[in-house]
Amino acid sequence: MKLRILSENLMAAVTEAVRAIAKRSSLPQGDCVLLETVDGHLRVTGTDLETAISVYSGAQVEKEGRALIKAGMLARILGTFTDCAIDIEPDGKHGLALSSDGRAFKLAGMDPEDYPPIPETPEHLADIDPLGLRRALARLLDCVSTDDTRPILTAVNFAEHNGTLALAATDGFRLGVVDTGWTVLPSFPDMNVPAKTCRELLRLLPKKAKDADAGDPVQLHVDAKAKPTQLRFALKRQEVTTMLVQGTFPNYRQLIPATFDTSVKVDTKALRRELQAAAVLASQGSNIVRLTIGPGDELTVAALAEEEGEFEATMPAKVEGEGKIAFNWAYVDDFLSAAGTDAIELRMTTPSALGLFLPVGDDSYSQTIMPMFVQW
Repeated sequence: MKLRILSENLMAAVTEAVRAIAKRSSLPQGDCVLLETVDGHLRVTGTDLETAISVYSGAQVEKEGRALIKAGMLARILGTFTDCAIDIEPDGKHGLALSSDGRAFKLAGMDPEDYPPIPETPEHLADIDPLGLRRALARLLDCVSTDDTRPILTAVNFAEHNGTLALAATDGFRLGVVDTGWTVLPSFPDMNVPAKTCRELLRLLPKKAKDADAGDPVQLHVDAKAKPTQLRFALKRQEVTTMLVQGTFPNYRQLIPATFDTSVKVDTKALRRELQAAAVLASQGSNIVRLTIGPGDELTVAALAEEEGEFEATMPAKVEGEGKIAFNWAYVDDFLSAAGTDAIELRMTTPSALGLFLPVGDDSYSQTIMPMFVQW
């Protein structure tokens, strides 16, 4: 392998790929990044055997090749180069020489043939909007379980619903659902994508419409369309390949309340402000906040800590019916943070039934939250 590349481009590629590497690996190759030339680019890959991140960077490639180099040492060395072009060429059997402006480093390497192979994912499933995917994942990741004893709940579910792509996540206490509206074929497989992969993807996806890659769709590829075990998200400059979590995701549609007796619509920022005030006391106990809807167009937020004190705040709201219900304040706060609209709606029937939270004016997203049982 022989090429020239800008130091900042190589550093950025290595920094992104390293995030996929396990902190502790039983394999010596597990601490390495794979550098290889592909179609006039340098591709840098890191993996923990479950998730792989590959980053493509423009380079002047003189000779094709591959190299396997310790990631930590390579990153530290690259940190000594500033705004310059680096020449990379072989050194010894598996090593590399990096040089620029009279400075040279020689790095020992390993046989690239010993690097864990990244699974092939030849089957193209869909092209999806990167900004929409980012927003969907940001809304759902708080709902993912951190309990490894139920692996299926540590994933975000991707599935076809009524001809479009739906994403969902649940920890057993709350359920977040995003109906994206993106058309997919009826044959689109049901897939459970690890939360770790989704978080890395969230970090790589463009944040705003003016970002360089915002207009390029994210391509979804799998190893087999019928029962896939591997999924690849192909962005313009990066690829994230992951093992899917095997198992059947809960049939969550039946859990979403279809009818309600009481509805309250309230300003998102105002509710969050009072909710966080209530949390000062609620967090001293079981994190319980009590919501009283009506009578009249009012919503009351209350919290009680037996040995500390009480809190109550009333705010204007648009109310249909009357009701009382209690929730874990942190779950409601997570929803409010992700809502993205000026107002939200809570629908409920009884204090012991699931509550449905919706952003007003955005019917693509909902959270169903289990109530807390209290003495009223």
